[in-house]
Amino acid sequence: MADSNSWLDDALRNFKPIERNPQGIASGQIRTVGFSNSDFSRMCVVLEVHSATNYCEVMLIHHEEEMATDVDLVISSDESDHFHTMVIQTDCHSVVFLLQLGEHVDNLTPEEMESIRCAKSGRDLVDKNLYTGMPMAGRLDFRWQFKVHEGDSIRALSNDCVNALLKGSVQTFLDPGIFSLELLSQLEDPTAVLVDVIDSLSGKVVSDPFVLNELGALNKEQWVKFDPAVGDQIHAMLQMKLLEQSLVPIKEAVTVPWSLNRKEEAGPLRVPQGAKVITATFTKNIAKGEAIAESEIYNYDLVDARSVR
Repeated sequence: MADSNSWLDDALRNFKPIERNPQGIASGQIRTVGFSNSDFSRMCVVLEVHSATNYCEVMLIHHEEEMATDVDLVISSDESDHFHTMVIQTDCHSVVFLLQLGEHVDNLTPEEMESIRCAKSGRDLVDKNLYTGMPMAGRLDFRWQFKVHEGDSIRALSNDCVNALLKGSVQTFLDPGIFSLELLSQLEDPTAVLVDVIDSLSGKVVSDPFVLNELGALNKEQWVKFDPAVGDQIHAMLQMKLLEQSLVPIKEAVTVPWSLNRKEEAGPLRVPQGAKVITATFTKNIAKGEAIAESEIYNYDLVDARSVR
């Protein structure tokens, strides 16, 4: 029988970090952004992605060219390759959770992105095919109420993310289905997956202890039976690195796209609002390629990424 500590040390020493989500959410993308408490969404441009803390900076877009002000960048469909005219509101700039991002509908060019920064700071635009609107003329301006409504919209979109960042409550959530012994036993190399999971258990990582318990992942005897060589060590690490942080009740847990089409053996999935999700393709009842594509859309990290590529 192999020595547990020796196996674990060797595995972690030889572990090579995975390049996760190379073609996912990125600066310059035009995406729909959903409200956390409704099905309504708005179009925004992604300015900067903060993957480690699971949020991004966005600016709100509308399509009413005549409503543009001097702080709005107008990208006309007549003067560009875009299908629709876009008015990018530099004064409607805030942060949203990555999980709020929806359909990727278009991309801005580097010149258009730089022109956004120019419009915001009052500098000359680098792309001469773009322009800004006329300055507001006070409360009597016909655009005033429209702008008030747009300000309300960006605040509604960003409210949950802003509050979470201010409270320091943004965290990483580990899908408990990863530790389904029934699913792990069906894998060709479950050890490699478990090593990736162990590597992810650093910092503020939590899971759902109730689902873990239902799946038998908190039972030491089950782990020893699963792998007599290292089962006790896996159980000890779960207790030390994950369970102690997960004892705090999960507040405002929500269903996410990954909650759908799950295998029954993976258990249910509800995630704290705004948390970054670490999961695996084998928890889903869809083809691996589809699962990988979905993970890239929503910026989920896959612990079995190497084995499914």
